[in-house]
Amino acid sequence: MLNEFRMDTLSGLDEGLRVRHIASFPLIKCQADEDMEELFRRPEYKDFDQLPITEGSRVIGIAERSNPKVRRPLDDSVLVAADNPLSHFIHTVHDNPIDWSWTVRR
Repeated sequence: MLNEFRMDTLSGLDEGLRVRHIASFPLIKCQADEDMEELFRRPEYKDFDQLPITEGSRVIGIAERSNPKVRRPLDDSVLVAADNPLSHFIHTVHDNPIDWSWTVRR
């Protein structure tokens, strides 16, 4: 009975909650040619531990405050579309542990 209740609840959440409901738009990002160490020193980025790196209009990686000289590559295993159910994001976070705080200001 409890398991059935959980499944109904999760199904209801999938119908109503999408990734876009918890994401911040426009995406706060940096360009591939920027100096990441200098970028993380700027006051406007003080709340971020990670930032998506873009090249043109594509997100190509992640810059991390803990090691700004290393650019973490980005691939399809950590991307979730804004219109996907929130549960898809939860599974992605569980399977690919990245600090997802770069999508939401703290």
